[in-house]
Amino acid sequence: RGVQDVQLAVVDQGYGTIHRVDVSQGGWFAPDDGGRLAPAVVVSQSFYDAAGRPDLVTSPQVQLMGDPGATAVIIGVVPDPYPNMPPQAYILRQGAETAGIAANAAQGSPPELKIWAQPAMADQLTGALSVELQQQLPGLGVNVQRTDYAAYGDPFAQVQLMTMGAAGLVLLLGAVGLLNISMVTVRYRVREIGIRRSFGATSARVFFSVLMESVVATTAAGAVGVMLAVAVVKNPRIEHKIAPMLSEYPPFPLEAALLGLGAAVLVGALAGAIPALVAVRVKVIDAIRF
Repeated sequence: RGVQDVQLAVVDQGYGTIHRVDVSQGGWFAPDDGGRLAPAVVVSQSFYDAAGRPDLVTSPQVQLMGDPGATAVIIGVVPDPYPNMPPQAYILRQGAETAGIAANAAQGSPPELKIWAQPAMADQLTGALSVELQQQLPGLGVNVQRTDYAAYGDPFAQVQLMTMGAAGLVLLLGAVGLLNISMVTVRYRVREIGIRRSFGATSARVFFSVLMESVVATTAAGAVGVMLAVAVVKNPRIEHKIAPMLSEYPPFPLEAALLGLGAAVLVGALAGAIPALVAVRVKVIDAIRF
């Protein structure tokens, strides 16, 4: 379709890793692509369509109208995030210098240096990088800040607190219901407990037998609940409904699974402790006569 203006991003090879760039055809830049005599470019789907959808194996060439210009090679195609998106392309810094377009790139967005770090290191790195870059680039304005979702605080903190409160209330109600069931069960097993005590069962054995019945039941229920939660949360349809813009979804958090299983064990232990104490305090003679 002739010469067209294209939004061109001059990037490093690590850009694709940090931004989770999804390549539908071909591949992302390799570490040695910066040394190509014919610069490598990764283009958007709209760019690829406007270029006539060339075969990436035989004739993936496109002309860069810089000074002196160059014939670039299309090595990958990324999908458009929305329909009717203008043509876009990515090129390595070395390739941009070869084509003579590195100087013009500064006329667009200001250069950015992005670092992928742990959240706990963010505040320390922000101060250190601000000082270091200002010393390395005298006379230029330097702005160092976080750009992740938690840059201005965790936006999910209130939702987590509300969810934890609701979950705690449900667990409390469940524990009370389980406690009532356990008390009734122990009451109907008083004669059995008395016979066991008369045959030499110690108080500790009786206590743990009653307690473990409740703990085993809640542990099994907790394991089933965790498996159902994983199956629901990691369902592809549900993931797409919750976060349709993500190209890669995080794994199910292990700490959430352990917390759920631990809560189930704790509820079973609390609900079984009181009936177990009642069972221990039953007198043998009264229990046999019950």
